[in-house]
Amino acid sequence: MKKFKLNIAIVFFRRRSFVPFCTIIFLISGCESLVEVDMPSVSLMEKGTVFSDASNAELAVIGLYSQMRNSSHPFYGDSDGLSDLAGLYADELFYTGMDIARLQFQESSLQADNNMVLNVWSQFYETISSANMLIENLENAENIPLDTRNQLIGEALFIRALNFFNLVNLFGEVPLVLTSDYRVNANIPRTSLEEVYEQIEEDLLQASEMMTWGYPNEERVRATDMTAKALLSRVYLYQEKWEEAEIISSEVINNTDYGLVALESITLSNNREAILQFSPSGQSITSVTPEGLNYGGNSSVNVLQEDFAEIFEPGDERKSNWMRQNNSLLQVPYKYKVGVSGGTSRLEYTTIFRLAEQYLIRAESRAEQEKLAEAVLDIDVVRGRAGLTLISETNPGIPREDLLDAIMQERRVEFFSEWGHRWFDLKRTGNALQVLQVIKPDFNSNKLLWPIPQQEINNNPALRDHQNTGY
Repeated sequence: MKKFKLNIAIVFFRRRSFVPFCTIIFLISGCESLVEVDMPSVSLMEKGTVFSDASNAELAVIGLYSQMRNSSHPFYGDSDGLSDLAGLYADELFYTGMDIARLQFQESSLQADNNMVLNVWSQFYETISSANMLIENLENAENIPLDTRNQLIGEALFIRALNFFNLVNLFGEVPLVLTSDYRVNANIPRTSLEEVYEQIEEDLLQASEMMTWGYPNEERVRATDMTAKALLSRVYLYQEKWEEAEIISSEVINNTDYGLVALESITLSNNREAILQFSPSGQSITSVTPEGLNYGGNSSVNVLQEDFAEIFEPGDERKSNWMRQNNSLLQVPYKYKVGVSGGTSRLEYTTIFRLAEQYLIRAESRAEQEKLAEAVLDIDVVRGRAGLTLISETNPGIPREDLLDAIMQERRVEFFSEWGHRWFDLKRTGNALQVLQVIKPDFNSNKLLWPIPQQEINNNPALRDHQNTGY
């Protein structure tokens, strides 16, 4: 049969609820896909057909990744994505335009009717609902081999956990949606942080046990057991479960599939530091990631804060390697080298998880347990890659509080413009008010959470009168 590129889309129909009802549609088009497959004989496939054999079920799971790579999804990585919106809300990025919705992020003055806040909430929940539908149907698809079924369920569990993780860190208590039944989901109240985190942990532990395939065709564009553990170590860190965070991050670090790469290589496709990546349209040397399009030209609406270059220590090679000046003489992130004009022969993928984070997770969790010498070794791995002097040589007896400050500094310069790390770190360490009031005098404790979108409150009776304080 002739090969066509297949893109799997999840189509949603809203019915007075923030959580959509889902069906799977296979759209045959010229758009790119994670894989090339034989064209199905029908364009609309019922659930029974989709889950009737392993190949179709796998395509349905690939559709989850495709959904997160859609231009409207917060994981897409352009100027409306999570990295930029959270960067604007914190102290990384500055908006140069006049759009009111974006200015509200820049000024940390969000309103409940902000359409970008609505999009973040709804896209995360649409992905969760799609994952729920896949989990429910795969659990009953006894005609699919058990190892395949387990792998695909594990991937869906990981994706559900990842989207819940971002929701709970942006909005606080959120509805814990664990079914695809829109009639049930139409009236779910906000759930405590403890319960949501408990579910995230449960999903990731189960996912790490069920996923056994490794990276298909050596393409690091789908989750594995190590991907689930990479997120799990972050989840433990955020809950101050230091011992558990150390154990799980060590498992990832000790896996021989991974190793740090040169600074200029962290976004290359399938590099050894990458734990999970998304491929851009085309998968060729001329392909450009959303991040490359966003910052690689000279018209990005979001730029680095004016004094951002001053946060780097003297000699930090990340400053010269990961920043550049655009035509307006403004500094922008330059982790992705292939931009709108191309000009370099390298294939880059959007990088979601990478090994450097695991070293800094382990360093922090060890420091919190008074394992200071071991924590220093971990932070020195990241510092050494950046060309900086090693703490083990310059200050081997560094006190615990100074070491924790050094780890936060490393996280700031290592993960700027990546997936909201800076905003989440400021919140979880209790430093958001002190830091952000310097550049945003009106910043207060109410702004530690984004508003629940007013449209979702109107649609879901269980959310009414339960808006975040201050909105």
